[in-house]
Amino acid sequence: MRDRLVRWRWWLGGAAVIAVGALVAVIVWPSPAPAPYRPAARARVYNTVTICLLTGPLGVAGTDAAPVWAGVTKAADAANGQSQFLSATTTPETVGSVTPFANSLVQQQCALVVAVGPVEVAAVESIAPTDAKTRFLVVGKGTASANVKVVTDTSTNSVAAAVQADL
Repeated sequence: MRDRLVRWRWWLGGAAVIAVGALVAVIVWPSPAPAPYRPAARARVYNTVTICLLTGPLGVAGTDAAPVWAGVTKAADAANGQSQFLSATTTPETVGSVTPFANSLVQQQCALVVAVGPVEVAAVESIAPTDAKTRFLVVGKGTASANVKVVTDTSTNSVAAAVQADL
């Protein structure tokens, strides 16, 4: 009987050692490193090109500015650049009251300043001689100069082609 009891203890002790060994092996066993978290790319990478549009008080909703804005955004997308607009919201709308809006686009270092509307075109033409490094594009009636180009056709494709040619 004593031999049976000794064998039983050996079996029980051996089983306990195997169980503890298996538990230690599971805990200590190296697991593959988790893959690093990489969120999906959601930000668009832009070039340093920013095309700015100066419009009248109605903004890009105006009948003159809507096709021009579509052309500017089309050209900006093609150049992998940014497009933005600024509405000159002054009353009364004069060249003197719109000129600070045009100057703010120059200070933002826009690669190209596009102007639509008679007062906005006149304001851009008044500041263009003082800032030779900024390029300007006026849509509609205007006077071309060293850094001012004129586009008479206000269609989206014509404006987009003129903007792309000036970038």
